Amino acid sequence: MINNDERRELEELRRFKELHDGKALNRAFARLEQLLELAAYDGVQSVRGFRVIAECLLCLKQELGK
Repeated sequence: MINNDERRELEELRRFKELHDGKALNRAFARLEQLLELAAYDGVQSVRGFRVIAECLLCLKQELGK
């Protein structure tokens, strides 16, 4: 059984892997998920969030076009 710190570290490693592995669509949505979690702490959230959402939508468009 793993403790809370180990569980948090595992989740962070999974997010890191999602950001650096796989398709562009997976990376974009992983970044979006991170930004949503930081919304309460990040004063630049709206600008960065908008850019990531735009990237996600462009990736979706490309994936749907295949």
